Amino acid sequence: MRAFLTTLMLFCALALAATGCGGSSDDDRDSDTEEIRAKAVEFEAAIEADDNEAFCDIILPSYVEKLGGEEECLALYDPKKNLFFTADDTDMRVTNIDFKNDELATAFLANKGFVYYTYEDGEWYPTPVTE
Repeated sequence: MRAFLTTLMLFCALALAATGCGGSSDDDRDSDTEEIRAKAVEFEAAIEADDNEAFCDIILPSYVEKLGGEEECLALYDPKKNLFFTADDTDMRVTNIDFKNDELATAFLANKGFVYYTYEDGEWYPTPVTE
């Protein structure tokens, strides 16, 4: 299970090529932090529910398109293939967020893991490492 958790954390890592621009003022950063925390709750809920549709809806849209669209994402992230956490496996509450710049952030989790986020088309998204 640890190998699976490591793989999933790697999947959720930083995309090097991102579009858009996040804000850098304190007010913008507070808003960005709030948005990332809200996305993290949705992301965790999708994983805990083994809901691959919700999972594919919340990750970086340009990555879903790169996969060939939502249908390909749904096929790739089928919970029956053991590609999801269960509620007992992890605690994905965000404990801290480190902004690398206006487009890239790292959300550190209570389970000592992390999820990278990319700012794209005006929103923050969990980001796969392969992007």
